[in-house]
Amino acid sequence: MNLRITDGTTTILLSGSDGTYTASYGVTYIPSTGDGATLTEQVQWILSGTVANIRTATNVVERLLNDARRRRQTQMGARVWLEYRPVAGDDYYRSEVFDGRVVWSSEPGERMITQATSARVRVAVIVERAGWWEGAETELQLSTSNAAAATGGRTIYNHDDAGTGHDNWVQIASTQVGGVLPAPVRVELTNTVGSAQSYRKLFMAANAFGTPASFTHILEAEDASGGGTPTVDANCSGGDYLAIALGTGVDLSLSWTIAAAQLGYTLGRYFRVLARFQDNTGTSTARVTVYDSAGTTLLYAGETVVITEQYGAIVDLGTVPLPPGGYTAAYTAITLRLEITGPMIAELDYLQLTPLDAYRYVELFGAAVANNAAIVDDGLEGITYVRTSSAAAGLASPRGEPLLVFPGKTQRLLFLHQTIDTGNPASPIANTMSVRVYYRPRRPTV
Repeated sequence: MNLRITDGTTTILLSGSDGTYTASYGVTYIPSTGDGATLTEQVQWILSGTVANIRTATNVVERLLNDARRRRQTQMGARVWLEYRPVAGDDYYRSEVFDGRVVWSSEPGERMITQATSARVRVAVIVERAGWWEGAETELQLSTSNAAAATGGRTIYNHDDAGTGHDNWVQIASTQVGGVLPAPVRVELTNTVGSAQSYRKLFMAANAFGTPASFTHILEAEDASGGGTPTVDANCSGGDYLAIALGTGVDLSLSWTIAAAQLGYTLGRYFRVLARFQDNTGTSTARVTVYDSAGTTLLYAGETVVITEQYGAIVDLGTVPLPPGGYTAAYTAITLRLEITGPMIAELDYLQLTPLDAYRYVELFGAAVANNAAIVDDGLEGITYVRTSSAAAGLASPRGEPLLVFPGKTQRLLFLHQTIDTGNPASPIANTMSVRVYYRPRRPTV
């Protein structure tokens, strides 16, 4: 058994001498069973050697524990890990340390610090840690509609339609994600447009608990009933947009039917509705509502959203449950409506029904991201940045919890982005990225 504490730069082996801190002699450690919450444990640590070596070793542990406490308070600095290898030849498993202290034994025979050259002591290392262990980092194999599962990156587009390979998602097979608990990921999204892009918004989501391979997450605007004019445009998903022209206070109600089979893939979960506009002007309000299949009985009304962005944008219209009231296989179809009050002149391209098994929004600051540079959202280490070659730039600010993957589930990760361009649509559908995803399997016991 091996046990050590590290911040990635300083590492001290508690279970024996590693040649750096020669005072360490051995430990008694029996991990507790975690349930995802934090837990507190005690490590019995025996040290022998010179007084100087013992003091050095215990001071190193105390500094690491103090750093862990400071990071928890400020969210700054390196994370500190308790790393455990129960069997020789295993990978180390790690659990984040949040606090702790070193307590010297009060037994005289266990505190023989007076023996200058052959001192021997026992101390208790009290550790507050995460209630899980993470295994070795692994790159997940990803597939798309026209690319088989593999590592090394898969190409996605900024939309999803019938065009060959025009996917804004990657799929992960049920056998890919190991462990027991949902695990955060590091997502690397490399700009492959061929020129620098000034990104502004990045939306990421996971669909794991429905039937992601069968669920239709895009509602094309031109397929809606209730008004507007379908207009051909090769720069839009499906090759069309819906032209909308509303005066001040004028209302429009667009409807889409979501079939019963599709509701069997949603399982009553909440979905965030993201609307992609090819162009839009005016300050309008919008609300997403859910009606019965006949469109006569209101089942759920979402929040009213003010739309002020121009030049085309991806607009967050809030969340709705699909279907309302939970899940049963006996549900009939429902009607999803987008209710808009003008003034608005817009070219509405599509709505994306964005699953919320995990959801991550990243605000970017508009600096040009070079071709082959990457947006990196690292849920493993808790940092988000833009990477160019080996340099990292703090040009991104995440919102919410890290994106997760789920053990034993066939799942899809969905992506949309928006740029700051004003002369062209701010969310070009032809923009491409290469996606790579890494994770560490999580489990409560090892």
